[in-house]
Amino acid sequence: MTESAAKLKIIREAPKRLRTSDADRYWRQRAPGQRLVVAHPECPGLALVIHAKTWAWVLSFKPRGRDSVTGKRFPSTSMTLGSPEQLSPEDAKDKANAYKGQQKSGVDLAGERRSKLEADAKARSQTVERLLDRYKVYLPTREKRKGGGTLKSAYVTEDLACVEAAFQAINALSRPVGSIGKSEILAILKHRASEQKTGRRWFQSVSRFLDWVHEEEIIDVNPCELIPKNRRPKKPKDRKHYLSVPELAAIWKAAGTVEGLNDAHRDLQRFIIAVPCRVSEARLMRWEHVNLVEGIWMQPDKMTSNEKAHRIYLPSLVCGLLAARHEAQGKPKAGWVFPGPRGKGAITGESTLKARMEKASGLTGWWNHDVRRSFVTVLSEEHGHEEAVLDLVLNHKASASRPGVMGTYQRAEKWNARKQAMVDWCELLDAHINPVTAEHLPENLRHLAAA
Repeated sequence: MTESAAKLKIIREAPKRLRTSDADRYWRQRAPGQRLVVAHPECPGLALVIHAKTWAWVLSFKPRGRDSVTGKRFPSTSMTLGSPEQLSPEDAKDKANAYKGQQKSGVDLAGERRSKLEADAKARSQTVERLLDRYKVYLPTREKRKGGGTLKSAYVTEDLACVEAAFQAINALSRPVGSIGKSEILAILKHRASEQKTGRRWFQSVSRFLDWVHEEEIIDVNPCELIPKNRRPKKPKDRKHYLSVPELAAIWKAAGTVEGLNDAHRDLQRFIIAVPCRVSEARLMRWEHVNLVEGIWMQPDKMTSNEKAHRIYLPSLVCGLLAARHEAQGKPKAGWVFPGPRGKGAITGESTLKARMEKASGLTGWWNHDVRRSFVTVLSEEHGHEEAVLDLVLNHKASASRPGVMGTYQRAEKWNARKQAMVDWCELLDAHINPVTAEHLPENLRHLAAA
């Protein structure tokens, strides 16, 4: 009934007896705009309240005690016990008397019920999706666990995407977060059981999200903590695979034979082979960071993994590739070196590119990140470059060459040695890409070119 109580015609009845058949008879007397209140003759305060479309047993009472400020008794309150379809008049009387007994002992029944209803309503409103919207605002402001500023935007974007994808996979975005338990987390893990790396990433992202929910005192415990360690996704084994120089040369050549391959994709693939940077760094390379005259690529701190500006020397093999791109793009002073097909953003589609490269080169089971291992392995084991120098070229976040106290005092960049490493690497590649180049290699590199 949507009409207000002020507009209702209230009719009160006080029968000497009230049985189930009597209640049914009163129900048949219901009418629009009318409230029929039938007092229970054997239980003061209990009444059958009938509206045009609903009926219920209602217990009215005055809470015990007085207001400490006014000194007056608290106003009367009421609570619904249930409908006559659930409770007979006798059952309603017994339930009302039980509540009265608790009320006399000092229990605030109405208050407890009201608090429970409010808590239940709040829990229902705190869905995963709504809390994720709040988390999206919080996460970019969160400091790194080891200090040193806030999280990088790329990390934030990936983390949020993992959380959303994980809950979407089990259709739980619209569910109250309090209903997410151990079984739901196991369902998420099962959904990605065949993809170890993705499953682990999802689990970690969801756990961080639920940690935040717990910190906000919305849930009592993070359900990810209830998953036994033997059922959590294991860390993928470190990849040890690397490509030989002839194999890399084969991929370089294949990049020029794939039909329908965008020039930017072709040049990106070749650039990744010649420059042992991270794939994401190559994709986001911009002209304003490149000096083709001096052969230097200055990576800004926001691009690198350790958030420190990094300088990479670009030998003639690389500068030739970039110079051709620069000329074809109209010699821009800024913008993406490897733009997407529409030129509005950085290039994407690495997985598609790799699949084409595998087919064209006949080499499978490799990833572009393997080039970094190839660079270190070939130049260290077969050419004698210092591992510390090669580590600096790779710009590792925690360089193995500078642990502990050494990392505090050793600040040398070893730029000349790094330049020479890049020169040797590109000359080896060029010797396999263009065999005639091998004739002009230094003596100490000829045996590698012939391998």
